[in-house]
Amino acid sequence: MWLLERSARIKREDWGSVELPPRDERFEKAVVYADKRAIQRLLEQQSALSLQNAERLEKERIKLENLYDYRQKALADKLESVNNVLNRVSESTDPTVRRIIPAWQKNLENVVQLAERTKVERESRLNELRGREQVSAQHEMISASFIDIVPATHIQTGDMENQVV
Repeated sequence: MWLLERSARIKREDWGSVELPPRDERFEKAVVYADKRAIQRLLEQQSALSLQNAERLEKERIKLENLYDYRQKALADKLESVNNVLNRVSESTDPTVRRIIPAWQKNLENVVQLAERTKVERESRLNELRGREQVSAQHEMISASFIDIVPATHIQTGDMENQVV
């Protein structure tokens, strides 16, 4: 309880010593100037970041292109291999060998589907990367406060002796 009473006695701000400036023409000009300066700095930063972003995106695009080129080549090799095995099994006259034909047909179908999914994924990831080309920025007005914490010179205890701490 004593802490609540003590906090109620502490001044939150010294309203009497500093008056807020009048919102006259000078004040409005200062606001306009500050806003223009903030936008100018924002645009400068945006320009600098756009160059860095373009470099990073180019590196990322090259990395993605290399990855999907590798996957495409690996899938083409796998498709050729599965197709060769399927042709060899299909040409066989041995009935025990021919029993495996449905499994190799399914393998071929799976490789074709994987190649199609990889192609779609490649386009999707590259489109996502293109979507990050534009650097956006915004600004807004905020208020700030300054707090100065100093050691207390004395504490008014009041009825503190009668209360449980």
